[in-house]
Amino acid sequence: PTEGSPVPFDVVTALEVLEHDIDLRGFIENAVYALRPGGKLVVTVPHPDGITGYTQKLAGEAPYHVRMWTKARLEAAFSSAFGDPIAYADIRRDACGSLLSMGMAWQKGGDQ
Repeated sequence: PTEGSPVPFDVVTALEVLEHDIDLRGFIENAVYALRPGGKLVVTVPHPDGITGYTQKLAGEAPYHVRMWTKARLEAAFSSAFGDPIAYADIRRDACGSLLSMGMAWQKGGDQ
């Protein structure tokens, strides 16, 4: 949020961005600030067992991805600020049903 921006929000999303070179700590702090009590944070990242994860494992790196997330790493990154996730989903986006992303959601507590 910037000065003058309307807060708090009911939902903050980060869809397919956390694997890139971002200030993760700053993102989490801003999400906590921007959400009203009871508000939800929803994130998606490339699935480690999906095509992106598979090609990254084969190549040894993906120049545009600096983090490869697993369910456990994602939970751990946000647990101190948000506690346990309220939802998790494997996301399939193609006709073959291939895993492409995983999504997770947290709810901001009333005392934050």
